[in-house]
Amino acid sequence: MLSGLRKLWSRAAPPAQAAAGPEDDWLQAGNGKLAAGDLEGAAACYRKAVEHDPRSAAAHVNLGFALLQLQAFGPAQHSLEQAAALDAGSADARYLLAGALQQQGHHEQALASYRAALACKSAFDVAWRDLASLLAGMGRPQEAQLAVDQGLAACPGAPELLHVAGMLALERGEHGRAGEIFAGLVAANPEDVDAHVRLAALHKAGGRPEAARRSLEAALALQPESPALLLEVADLSRSQDLQEQAVACYRRLLALDASSAAGAFGLARSLLRQQQHDEALQWFDRAAQLAPKAAPVHAARGNAMLARGRLVEALAAYDKVLELQPRQPDTLVNRGNALLRMGRFAEAEQSYRAVLQLDPRYLPALINLGSVLQEQNAFDQALAAYEQALALAPEDANIHWNKALCHLVTGNWEAGWRGHEWRRQAKALTLAQGAASYSQPQWDGAASLRGKTMLLHAEQGLGDTLQFCRYAQAVQDRGATVLLAVPPTLRRLLGRLAGVDRLLVDGEPLPRFDVHCPLPSLPLAFGTTPETVPAAIPYLSADPAAARAWRERLVGAGLKVGIVWSGNPAHVNDHNRSIALKAMLQLATPGVQLVSLQKELRDGEAQLLEAAGVPHVGAELQDLAATAGLVAAMDLVVSVDTSAAHLAGALGRPLWLLLPFSPDWRWLLQREDSPWYPGARLFRQDESRDWAKVLERVRRELAARATAPASA
Repeated sequence: MLSGLRKLWSRAAPPAQAAAGPEDDWLQAGNGKLAAGDLEGAAACYRKAVEHDPRSAAAHVNLGFALLQLQAFGPAQHSLEQAAALDAGSADARYLLAGALQQQGHHEQALASYRAALACKSAFDVAWRDLASLLAGMGRPQEAQLAVDQGLAACPGAPELLHVAGMLALERGEHGRAGEIFAGLVAANPEDVDAHVRLAALHKAGGRPEAARRSLEAALALQPESPALLLEVADLSRSQDLQEQAVACYRRLLALDASSAAGAFGLARSLLRQQQHDEALQWFDRAAQLAPKAAPVHAARGNAMLARGRLVEALAAYDKVLELQPRQPDTLVNRGNALLRMGRFAEAEQSYRAVLQLDPRYLPALINLGSVLQEQNAFDQALAAYEQALALAPEDANIHWNKALCHLVTGNWEAGWRGHEWRRQAKALTLAQGAASYSQPQWDGAASLRGKTMLLHAEQGLGDTLQFCRYAQAVQDRGATVLLAVPPTLRRLLGRLAGVDRLLVDGEPLPRFDVHCPLPSLPLAFGTTPETVPAAIPYLSADPAAARAWRERLVGAGLKVGIVWSGNPAHVNDHNRSIALKAMLQLATPGVQLVSLQKELRDGEAQLLEAAGVPHVGAELQDLAATAGLVAAMDLVVSVDTSAAHLAGALGRPLWLLLPFSPDWRWLLQREDSPWYPGARLFRQDESRDWAKVLERVRRELAARATAPASA
């Protein structure tokens, strides 16, 4: 059915004027009330006119018109039938009667009445319009087009008919013709709001959003307080990432109509794109209040909560969506993601499996099922999920990357290192520099390096660089001149690294080189297995004077134990690997002096350290060389899985590493030692994932070591 046409009878002739007679006063009074918008009063006056002269066609027409406006379609039909019987030549009576019949679903009778009206007056543009619209709505487009053509012949250039002609062309898929018609209407009458709106829709459908927005803005300039137009302009601006304009339009809309759920929803989404998270969440809440059964609102609200880490609220929003629409794969996946981040792994797994029951080929659910199985150390099942996912998306780097991590953590390093190369294409990782930055080939371990200059370059975090820089000596032993490019914070620490001929800092101009290799690709190039890790420890060293200065400064008896309880809060796995400082401080025991090795503190931690008497010198740790001096002054380092642990291991300092139940790949499974750092001891969570158990064990062993220092 044609949409967007004006209401029926909206351009009917003005109420009829009667000849002088007894009913004339009532007709005049009714017309006055009609002009003032008092429909009930007008109808009452017209009834009086009919009572005075039941044979007055004018009185019946006017009464029928008023009743139509009051949507009293049956009584209106009766009055208008009377008028038509009294005045067979009244085009208005038959036109209005057609409207009353149409509104009651008497379509064939309405068609006959429209045609009768046109037989009385052929130049009756709104009658042609409504006849064509009704025919189109009845599924008779050819007859509708014929009516339009006949109407335009009788009323050349009539805008009402041209609107219908444009809509019919649009429904036939003749977008070009429809565009010509609406553009012509705009050109002929720039104040034709409907034509601007239709033209905008055509531009939008044709992939011309800028032109669509200009047409909508022209319409809005004509009707600046139209909530519908404000919403259209706002939504289109948001889709074009013109968020400031979108926000302004949404705010104007909501000032006019505070109950607009669509306005609140759109404003929330635009504010979110502007990183105005707090206000965005307020408007998501408002949209959910205004449209409590609108599943998309709850879904978007849940996504916003999830992004802000408000996991309980996100979960509640997703549950609301599923209450309204139980079979929503995206929501089930996001619900699983919230549960995954909450550590409710079994429930997350159920959510992903529920998606796969709906669609076994739903890729996000397969990938995330693999992830949650990984978190539960169910690596064989995780690998099976990834294989199914790769069957659907064989070039998806993130899936290959996750699969590689499964192989690495379970000790299948041959497959793991090969899959590890997909990391540079994985969207989940942010790499400092990728192989594509260089025209020189990447060394794969096969080609001879004798007489070649090799560029080794850092790629990921500091911990990875500290772990893999040990391979520089092995590269040099192959006959290469070794250049090593690292972040500025590692310049001093790695300045004396064995196997490096020249140390470079990221961003400096590079000298000539023949081949290159990212540091994390060296284990693949050398075919490293857990039994062949280069583990000549220490391979890094601290400035002896700095270490001595720290020992002199940290006076006091007892075992000096450096503690690291958290890493980068932005790290994707931070919630899993970090420990609350308050819990870590339970390691304090007689004979043990705790020292903070953290550079940065989180809110409230400075006060906790001061209250516990734990020194913190983060402001003095300007780079990793400074941190190395402090680490070297420690009798023992107790650390979660951060770069500080790699630093202690590479320096050969005694390291007790605290690991979550599902550890990073490099620490393998179950064992209490590490091939990467033979002097390290690994303290792992059990299936309860309870850090308290781990810390209690560490505390007991610290107490034993404090009384017998040689028993480390």
